[in-house]
Amino acid sequence: MSWFFFPSSMGGRRLMEVSNRKISVLSYLASENPKDELVKVRRHSSSFVQSFDAAALPDGNTLKILLYQTEEASIRGQLLARSKEVDFLLRLAGSDQIRKAMELVGAKPGKPSMMVFYGGSREVSVDTRKALSVLRNAKIFNMSQITDSGQGASKVEVSALLGLRKLRRRAPG
Repeated sequence: MSWFFFPSSMGGRRLMEVSNRKISVLSYLASENPKDELVKVRRHSSSFVQSFDAAALPDGNTLKILLYQTEEASIRGQLLARSKEVDFLLRLAGSDQIRKAMELVGAKPGKPSMMVFYGGSREVSVDTRKALSVLRNAKIFNMSQITDSGQGASKVEVSALLGLRKLRRRAPG
């Protein structure tokens, strides 16, 4: 069993706000150009959309917590990158380098991949249905199907440390 620590500055009401958002995950076999697939899906989407290598996600709880950390960083103006989608990818990879994150956890041509949608319930439902028409062999993935590899807690901890390191770089002195 994994335990996750949320500092008091991240608790309570904000966690409830984020947990009221909907998460939908598609699993699919990436084409020869996964970036083009993501661009096509984003073109018709109004919610947060990011694709990644299916092997990079240890469990459903980790996905929820990394999305929460990204949302919290966005609210505070402390994203690791310019967009929430890239921030999420950096957190999943445990890196502050975009190129390295893409190598580690980006969707790979011809490999099992996942695409996460995050946002308001209606938008996510509509965007997920649209994506099903763009992606070959895509299916809606049940979060409970993601088995716990035991690596979730360490990914969450590394992600939190990336955020702290960025704050320290900004601090005067």
